[in-house]
Amino acid sequence: MRQRFLSALIILLAAGLDAKPQKGPVAMNPVGVQSSGQAARPEPPVRTGAPESTTPGPGLQVRPALPDPGPPPLPKAVKNPQGFWEVDQDLGPCRMRMVAIPAGTFLMGEAPDPCVVVTLTHGFWMGKYPVTQAQWQAVMESDPSRFKGPDLPVEMVSWEDCQRFIKRLQSPESGTFRLPTEAEWEFACRAGSTGERYGDLNEIAWYEETSQETTHPVGRLRPNAFGLYDMLGNVRQWCQDWGEIYAAGEATDPQGPATGTERVYRGGSWATIGKKVRSAFREGAPPDRRSQFVGFRLLRTMP
Repeated sequence: MRQRFLSALIILLAAGLDAKPQKGPVAMNPVGVQSSGQAARPEPPVRTGAPESTTPGPGLQVRPALPDPGPPPLPKAVKNPQGFWEVDQDLGPCRMRMVAIPAGTFLMGEAPDPCVVVTLTHGFWMGKYPVTQAQWQAVMESDPSRFKGPDLPVEMVSWEDCQRFIKRLQSPESGTFRLPTEAEWEFACRAGSTGERYGDLNEIAWYEETSQETTHPVGRLRPNAFGLYDMLGNVRQWCQDWGEIYAAGEATDPQGPATGTERVYRGGSWATIGKKVRSAFREGAPPDRRSQFVGFRLLRTMP
């Protein structure tokens, strides 16, 4: 009898031990399913440090650095719905809404072309919208645009015209303005995205299939994750750089070549076919060329 009782007690204790939760990592079988039968969710590989190749492959990600921009460096700055600082800056003849873009690292370009791992070491303020005709009119006292409307983006402005506009804005009170470099523009456009564009094309851009052959008032479609509108479509946007062919590798605060024949513009326009309206797509023209397809947005350096 005593022997039967001890045998039963041993069996009960063994069963209780088996019922205790296991400690340590859950065992994985070869197909990546937890022993409980639930599918595992392994993290995708992330590129860190110096890469062996700068051409994205299946499952490869380059994680953009999107830190909190920190305290507002300009008075009256507020957080936008996306969580980044923005401010209405009084520029004398006009006002301009600017968004604080943080420093970070991202993969510039797209396969099969060479890509560059770019690090931007300084944050900057970027125009929330392309420069409008009302803003151009207030500063330059003229409106060269083909499609007329105060809230429409200004177009028919050359790269050199943009420099004249910027020169009139510069003052000790307003800060230092310029066109964004290609790297700054693409980083601001992507806003952490790594695909061809930062959202569904019809939701974010006026292009050939949706524009009805005209520009549209800025800010009517969905913004990107920084809160910037019309980074793709509506009008192409001049960048500061001379055009060049990328060399795969890494770069810090790239400025483009010192000389060239064409200045770069980005983003596609109201007449651009959909497959070209992408974050990495590049085009260019001589700096004195004016076009109904091309406008610009401003960058202000952080104080």
